[in-house]
Amino acid sequence: MAIRKVQLLSKATPDAFSNEAEMKHAIIEAYFEIQDISEKNKQLEKQKLQEKIFGLEKPQPTSKILCKLLKVWSDIKAFCKLLFIKQEDVLEGLGTVSLLKLILLLVFFLLRCGLYVFAICEVYSTFVNKSIWGIAIAIFAFIFARILRIVSLEIDNMKDKEYLISVFSCVMSFGAIVIAIIAILKK
Repeated sequence: MAIRKVQLLSKATPDAFSNEAEMKHAIIEAYFEIQDISEKNKQLEKQKLQEKIFGLEKPQPTSKILCKLLKVWSDIKAFCKLLFIKQEDVLEGLGTVSLLKLILLLVFFLLRCGLYVFAICEVYSTFVNKSIWGIAIAIFAFIFARILRIVSLEIDNMKDKEYLISVFSCVMSFGAIVIAIIAILKK
């Protein structure tokens, strides 16, 4: 839109504008719009290059199960290609971002599985001990496990490297705090 204003500015006569400030503002808007477009184009080129190098295929959503299987197969092929990548094909931050995502997804997966097991154990103990509190605790554990599932899906779709690093730092520092508290309580 700002580019169109600049095009109109270049075709118009000097009398068509009420002041110089309006013209400067339109030119500055056009400049920033062009910068945004070029940045998006660079990101798309980088993504296409990455897809070309690793053979990442985006499965067509014909069925949910087939789509997931094709994505897993594509990820396996990409991982095998990653193991034997040429030096000139290495992209900036590809390995570190993938490693951070993998570690975060593993941490949240293990927490989620642990909460599911805890919820099942609480339901079982409720029937054995005939107490209603176990069901309430199990429901909260199940809800928290589902929230962790949503978080892991967000991490899997995350594109911003700095945000991923900050989430990784927060999770690891929280884990360190928990381990420190357990160590203090054991003494």
